[in-house]
Amino acid sequence: MHLRIRTIGALIALVALGLVMAPPAHAVFDVSWGTSWDGVPLQDVIDDYLSTEFPTTYSPGDIDVLTMYEGYLPGDADLDPVPYWEDSDFSGMIVEELAGYQDNNTMGWYEIGFPEIDGFNDGVIFEGSDGVGTTKVITFDTPIRFGFWLDPNGELDSRGAPQPERFYTDRSLNDIGPDGSGAIHPPENGDPQCLIYNVSYLFGQPAYILAWEDIDSGLEITATAGPNSTDNDFNDLVVLIRAASPVPTESDSWGQVKALFGTR
Repeated sequence: MHLRIRTIGALIALVALGLVMAPPAHAVFDVSWGTSWDGVPLQDVIDDYLSTEFPTTYSPGDIDVLTMYEGYLPGDADLDPVPYWEDSDFSGMIVEELAGYQDNNTMGWYEIGFPEIDGFNDGVIFEGSDGVGTTKVITFDTPIRFGFWLDPNGELDSRGAPQPERFYTDRSLNDIGPDGSGAIHPPENGDPQCLIYNVSYLFGQPAYILAWEDIDSGLEITATAGPNSTDNDFNDLVVLIRAASPVPTESDSWGQVKALFGTR
């Protein structure tokens, strides 16, 4: 898996490739954030986890959740090209799950080009019964390009996502606004349901945090829970995805992943 890296630790590699550019002044797509109904901001979730794992190399705020998700800067993977990974195996671990749907949320993978989840070219990684710390290793027969999906509330309906709707890391596969009826807040061209954060520099190998919102993020954002609203806190299911084999960050062996390569 390969992705552009904004951290000091990866600066030398980026300079060598001639990819460092001045930060642009605007986002590719803006996330409309709300106040977490759980009372735990995503920033705290990521800071707590990474500070525990890397007490000497990570300080709270090193990964800024507001500005370091994939798609914030021009050159990031977003709609063209879309984010994908490529390899023959990977591992996933649940970092945190704070959702009301936590007992039912189901997360899986799908092969790029085959977004219909029907048991072919796709599979389940985490069931609703899996809790924090659960680790799974997924192995393919041959290397494939893949993305991730979330079935919010499992086999039951979620707010704004009646069965069989699923959410994808590729937001072009998600609806636009409440139930696909049109955006009522940014972004206007596809609801982000999963924010991707590159933490490869900490692990010394390709590693990404996936932060899911399990309610339709295009709904009205409210401070308290409602039947037709969301909090857009993206802390409902937070998962670490890593290369299953110990490849270095600079290697292409976990994906050519031009969509995640970046240009700075």
